[in-house]
Amino acid sequence: MFLLCAFVLMLLTVVNDILVNNAVMDGVLLFHFGIFTFAFLQSALLTYRFNQSFRIIKRQREMLQASNIKLRTQEKLREEAEQESISLSERIVRSEKMETIGLLAGGVAHDLNNILSEAVTYPELAMLDLPEDSPIKRPLELTRQAGLRAAAVIEDLLTLTRRGVVAREVLDLNEVIKGELRSVAYQSLSEAHPRVSVITELSPDLDRIEGSPAHLSKSLMNLLSNAFEAVSDQGLVTLSTRNESIEGRELFYSEIADGDYVVFTIEDEGDGIEPDDLDRLFEPFFTTKVLGQSGTGLGMAVVWGVVKDHGGVMIDILSQKGDGTRFEIYLPRTLQQMPKPERPVPFDRVDG
Repeated sequence: MFLLCAFVLMLLTVVNDILVNNAVMDGVLLFHFGIFTFAFLQSALLTYRFNQSFRIIKRQREMLQASNIKLRTQEKLREEAEQESISLSERIVRSEKMETIGLLAGGVAHDLNNILSEAVTYPELAMLDLPEDSPIKRPLELTRQAGLRAAAVIEDLLTLTRRGVVAREVLDLNEVIKGELRSVAYQSLSEAHPRVSVITELSPDLDRIEGSPAHLSKSLMNLLSNAFEAVSDQGLVTLSTRNESIEGRELFYSEIADGDYVVFTIEDEGDGIEPDDLDRLFEPFFTTKVLGQSGTGLGMAVVWGVVKDHGGVMIDILSQKGDGTRFEIYLPRTLQQMPKPERPVPFDRVDG
């Protein structure tokens, strides 16, 4: 449109020039005006076309950027989905492997328990008829102690096989911890590591849980034993409890569902765990300790089994070589009330 107007004005200018040259019209104003208008309209037309080209290029660039962002987002989502699938597969394989090894180990536990009962009982009976200065009394005592240590291993195996049939009751986890810290087993552990100190940070308003005090105590003792041995010379082991409302997230070994939990934490100032050992930490018979000196490789497997029986595998691990280890165990809370303690029956009212 601009170009048409420019050519019309240019034609009128030429006609005007002819008329002026033939003395028909006087003056050259229209000629100069026409030349100016033609040049102006041509410039306006070029500017318009350039602006249109720039707008088209800008739109195309924006479309390309949007396509690139979409492609990058899809690629990122695909990679995240692949990583999640790989992680889930690894957790399933790890869980199935621990279940299989636990069942296999438990399959022979009952037979070994029967054999060991004789290895412990017969030395005890033989020592009853021996004088104190008998030369065979000490070998018999060493045999009995070896049988008792083997029986403890069998007890761990049986704990793995008895999973799922735990007798439960409403309890206060703080009281379980306090009771274990007063136990003979803890006193022996503390005497063996006199330079290791234990600090407790127990929540005074801790929610109740439902579980087995005996199994929880055994798991706590296994964790304490590992923590004490992780501290090579002198250091602290911290036990703490708290209430926590969880929005579903992923822990080290599994995902945890939304809900309210009682969280037990044990943290040591030891050497930490090697990254390659973390994936096998709860496998039965896996141990980094010196064979024959300490550990059977069943302690953490028992912890894993007991925690799973109390609401799923909800164990989080934070460990870095040289910076200690932190275990967090999530146990579902219960709204049930603690049972009232039974009153002792007076002796004179007992029928006999």
